[in-house]
Amino acid sequence: MVRRMAPVAAAVVFLILFSLRGDIPYEFAVPFGSAERRADLTEMGRQLSENMELTGGTPNYDNTVIWTAWDSVDGETETVDFGAYYAVPEGFGINLCDGGYMDVNLERLKSRYIGVIPGGDFESRCLAAGGKAAGKCKRLVIYDMRPGKELPEFY
Repeated sequence: MVRRMAPVAAAVVFLILFSLRGDIPYEFAVPFGSAERRADLTEMGRQLSENMELTGGTPNYDNTVIWTAWDSVDGETETVDFGAYYAVPEGFGINLCDGGYMDVNLERLKSRYIGVIPGGDFESRCLAAGGKAAGKCKRLVIYDMRPGKELPEFY
């Protein structure tokens, strides 16, 4: 009898928990984004569409944005808002790179594009390596590490 009641009891507990969903903190809720965030993302998409070029007959990494989940900004570890990568134009790949690997190898990565957190250590290194911003919003900057055409200055 107890074996038959356990699934029913679990279902009741889950039903109660789901009915109390209004108390779930924001960080566990689905992030729909504000109008300002959506506008920021739309502008980023426009910039990237103008400045990123899909290239044929080249290695796939020429059409890929490498990014990492974290960076150090003013001595504090910041995590990337990965939703901002929805602004990357259709046809481009997006590749998560381990932060430790990126820290050691950033200047040797073969990907043409690198996405970083604005104001972070990785951004400083992209600039020092000759990267040019292909697009920027409050949460993300994507650098063209081998710019083939003149790009607008975002700073």
